Amino acid sequence: MGSKVKPFGFAKEEAYVEVAAPATTSTSSSTLKKQKDEDDDEEKEEPSLLRDFVSFALFAFVLVPLVVVPFSLLFGGILAAIEGWSFLDGFYSVISNVLSLPNPLVDSTPNDDFGRLVDIVVSLWSIGITGTVIAMVGGMTLVTRLVESVHPAFVGMLAAVRGRVGVSETRSWVVEFTLFGVVVIFLVPGVVLLLSCLFAAMLSGVEGWSFHDAFMYVTSGICGLSNPLTDVSPDTHGGKVFDIIISIWSLSLSGAVIGAVGAFTLVDAVIKTAEGRKVDLAEDAADLQSAMASGDRLTFQTFLEAINRGESQWPEPIARSVFEALDVDSSGDLDRTEGDRLVSILNALGKLGLAPQESAKALNDESLRSLIQ
Repeated sequence: MGSKVKPFGFAKEEAYVEVAAPATTSTSSSTLKKQKDEDDDEEKEEPSLLRDFVSFALFAFVLVPLVVVPFSLLFGGILAAIEGWSFLDGFYSVISNVLSLPNPLVDSTPNDDFGRLVDIVVSLWSIGITGTVIAMVGGMTLVTRLVESVHPAFVGMLAAVRGRVGVSETRSWVVEFTLFGVVVIFLVPGVVLLLSCLFAAMLSGVEGWSFHDAFMYVTSGICGLSNPLTDVSPDTHGGKVFDIIISIWSLSLSGAVIGAVGAFTLVDAVIKTAEGRKVDLAEDAADLQSAMASGDRLTFQTFLEAINRGESQWPEPIARSVFEALDVDSSGDLDRTEGDRLVSILNALGKLGLAPQESAKALNDESLRSLIQ
């Protein structure tokens, strides 16, 4: 017989949730051993952080230049032939536009309408290339994993300061806003300034500039300032090539920053609110039930993949909070009984139209926790 539980302020006071009591089942030791072996295999197959870092470095610092530079060489040569420039002037003109350099590497500009038309077309195509690079770099696994690691570290700092942080409290809007602000206002500028210092030191050595001028030049390029902070520009071919490399890496850095900011739960919630999208927890429950049909025990990874098949897109920390709330025996996975409970509760919470964050709070509410236990 089901139990009626108040919806913890997420709906009208007279509304109740009907949660069916699941039937108990037993799991054999051989099944548990088989499941443990499967979990071990999954852990072995999971890409390491080192592998993600190497993939990111190869893509951002090797593959991206190998795309941007040949594109600029090709169309720089075409523009040079049309305008009667040297090949290098054509290349420098095009790549200055592609990378949106604050101080162009060459003063040459098209003199006739056809040359201007070619310059416009190439600039428009460069927007597509820039957007593609930013999107691909921002979507790489390393960026997502770094964002996912920031939240537990931040919560750990809160716990160290306050002594204790509740599970549901770790995903409060106060924490989300604070973490987002710390990353955007302090962490991102700090990383950019450190890279600017590094690149400026190298460029000042190549061009013989003061560190101040080099820093202002590099920072203007990384930040994409339309009015550069200094009027210096590389004079030697070595300095220009180094400036191109720095600017391409800065483009990859922009993609990583945009991808990292976009991966925050706060940003995802704002987008879903603006678009009027609602989460269907009942659909998540159906996907979860389907996943459970293939085995006696449910791992966290299987649970996460099941509930993220639809529109929900549960952030991993929230999903883990829900998963651990149902893992009564603290085994690290859910048996059939615990899994059935989770399906029933997701169905019940879905009737209230709760989003993943609200569901995590509800599952950690003392009233519902007593039902779960």
